[in-house]
Amino acid sequence: MVTIGGCLVVLIAVLVGFTMSGGHVGALLHPSELVTIGGASLGALIIMSPKRVLLDLIRCVVQVIKGTPYNRAAYVELFDLLYSAARITRRDGLLALESQLGEPKDSPLFQKYPKLLKNPHALHFLNNALTLLPDGKPPEQVKAALEEELSVIEREHHAAVAVLLKTADALPGFGIVAAVLGIVVTMQAIDGPASEIGHKVG
Repeated sequence: MVTIGGCLVVLIAVLVGFTMSGGHVGALLHPSELVTIGGASLGALIIMSPKRVLLDLIRCVVQVIKGTPYNRAAYVELFDLLYSAARITRRDGLLALESQLGEPKDSPLFQKYPKLLKNPHALHFLNNALTLLPDGKPPEQVKAALEEELSVIEREHHAAVAVLLKTADALPGFGIVAAVLGIVVTMQAIDGPASEIGHKVG
């Protein structure tokens, strides 16, 4: 919601400043140009994006609107789960912890933490991290494996941001295309009355 509020502030500030300087808001409203630029941008975004990236982009947009799930309650829940996992390990051993990690959604350990269960990426990463412990791997190997997995997750999530940035870089070009098309439409009326040409230009 904060993001939406920021967008509204930007839009209102631009429109108010434009009208204060004597401009008319109607001069900014050209649906045909919006369709040309917006449609071309959307088409380019779809062309350059694999299905997985498109779905991830949609999820990111929804998350921006809804707000981040990573708040104080989520972190408290995470630390509580880690504490519970440590208690199980100390009391019953690593094999008892391993029995909780096969299907985390069906595990009594994870079922006590609904926020984590609703976050598949965090759940998968944490489950994999805890699974490395019963294997008896040295701490440096565990650290290296987790850092590698984090790098993969980061690359996957940045793919959606990358295609959005590429689309933004292409917007000036689409704007020029829309302007040239507007000139072509105006030139079609060059033999008409001056009022018609003025209407096409406006």
